[in-house]
Amino acid sequence: MKIALKKRDVVGKKVKSLREENLLPANIYGPTRESVNIVIDAQKFAKLFKKVGFSSLVDAEIEGENGTHKVIIKDLQLDPVTHTAKHVSFYQVDMTKEITADIPLHVSGVSPAVKSNIGLLVTPISTIPVRCLPKDLPSEYVLEVSGLAQVGDSIRVADIDLGEGVELPTGYADSQPAVFIAPPQKQVVVETTEEGEEGEEGEEGDSEGSEGESSEE
Repeated sequence: MKIALKKRDVVGKKVKSLREENLLPANIYGPTRESVNIVIDAQKFAKLFKKVGFSSLVDAEIEGENGTHKVIIKDLQLDPVTHTAKHVSFYQVDMTKEITADIPLHVSGVSPAVKSNIGLLVTPISTIPVRCLPKDLPSEYVLEVSGLAQVGDSIRVADIDLGEGVELPTGYADSQPAVFIAPPQKQVVVETTEEGEEGEEGEEGDSEGSEGESSEE
């Protein structure tokens, strides 16, 4: 994937005018460059992010600079109401140095436990962080759930083949499940018997009688 980035002088509250022109304020930074304010076409960015997310390298052409630069989308700010992008940060990687990125998890297949209605498929996490050289960065991990046949069956983070040269950050709990089968939720039905209803009516009657006696006093 390739994107074209233009440098910008508009900053602060004035960036609102850029958004009105369907331009997305952004910046690019990295270990070999200071942060530079840039702008990108909002619609083109939306299409790009849908394809690459936070975990794929992108070739960036920056106005006034020769060649392309390898970048990843590092941070994305969304409007709390419209959920459209307000600002994006690109990180220019050094291909010789490791980076950390969150890799999305996707479920594939059908669990026999779910198919036979003996359990529910639960996905407690949607991404896992990894550390590797940029060239080894995976775009996603696919979790095949066709082997999850009983309640309690799971695929732990430790069960995922991260790929050559890829590892979890130090201290990350790889024993946690990425997906598991939970028992089905029980529906509790409360039935009201006629006897119970009559008893309640009787109690109300007694209460009314007691109130009457109290008022006479």
